[in-house]
Amino acid sequence: MTISTAPGPAEPRRPLVQVVARACDILEVLRTTDRVMKLADISARVGLSTPTAFRLLDTLCAKGLVEHPGRRGYRLAGVVPGEHRYKVGFGA
Repeated sequence: MTISTAPGPAEPRRPLVQVVARACDILEVLRTTDRVMKLADISARVGLSTPTAFRLLDTLCAKGLVEHPGRRGYRLAGVVPGEHRYKVGFGA
């Protein structure tokens, strides 16, 4: 099995699955902070409408990747303020 690398300058880029890319954008935003973020702040930072961001966050919560502590906002699942975060994926 061959693992593809990032496309070089001569290689055309494959089209991305938009919903997956958007979910990754949300996870990247949440990765930048230890604090709980409000829905409006997340949607503004990733450039999505609030309803779209809500549906994506609700799905990420259901899959255990994001938490909605105290219904005040969202944060990455398993993140305790002040502790080191774990890595997910190939970087782990």
